[in-house]
Amino acid sequence: MSVIIETEATSDSQGGVHLYLPTKTPNSRLSLRVEIDPAPEAGRFSKRFATRAEYQAALGKIFGACDDPTFVPPPDQPLQDVAPL
Repeated sequence: MSVIIETEATSDSQGGVHLYLPTKTPNSRLSLRVEIDPAPEAGRFSKRFATRAEYQAALGKIFGACDDPTFVPPPDQPLQDVAPL
């Protein structure tokens, strides 16, 4: 089943948007596809991009970068042996 939800939202004080999606069963797994179309007054995204590739490149610059030189990702945990199937 596919459902399309169109809504306008205002971000909270932290700059996030929350979407409540009720399901009939708790702890159920869902496959979601989210497409964001920011409003013209949405700050960094106020520029309208000519192509989807330009928009994705702009998102990559914002969300894929960390300017903090002290940031170090946590170490990977060692792999655990699993019984073969």
